[in-house]
Amino acid sequence: MRLKVRASKSTYFVGERAEVEIEFINLMEKTLCFPVPAQDCEDSDTGDLLTFTSFVETEERDWFHCHRDGGGIPRDKVLSEIQEHWIKLAPNAVYTTAPYAAYGTLDKSGQWELIAHYHPPEGAFDRDYRDHLQSAAAKAGCTLPTADVFSPTVTVTAISPSEKK
Repeated sequence: MRLKVRASKSTYFVGERAEVEIEFINLMEKTLCFPVPAQDCEDSDTGDLLTFTSFVETEERDWFHCHRDGGGIPRDKVLSEIQEHWIKLAPNAVYTTAPYAAYGTLDKSGQWELIAHYHPPEGAFDRDYRDHLQSAAAKAGCTLPTADVFSPTVTVTAISPSEKK
């Protein structure tokens, strides 16, 4: 799977947060399926998709974010959840998230990089949970992503209001 960051604009004002959409691109020959990932917090139940900002000149990165641990979907409901609510991404297909704000405020004038990170669901308190998810996904005719994915970086610019032309 590949991720691609799409910023809503190339230039922001200092103090804004970059708004992004993320494309998931299935590079496999099988259909991928996964729950809609949390975009506001690390989440072991649903997996997560977090987008971070980094100031290019100093490589300062705002990595502070929240973390939720959970036991996952009850085992007797996993198959129906996959069939009814999960994203199904056919080979070579693209899924695009709704717009959301990247972590970190663009608090200085200059170039900023945006990078997205997807972490698949795993369940925090059950060693076999991911295997159970994968088995249920196979019954539903798809496969669960198993590896973390990082997008290539995208560069945006932050300017002070006085720099507006």
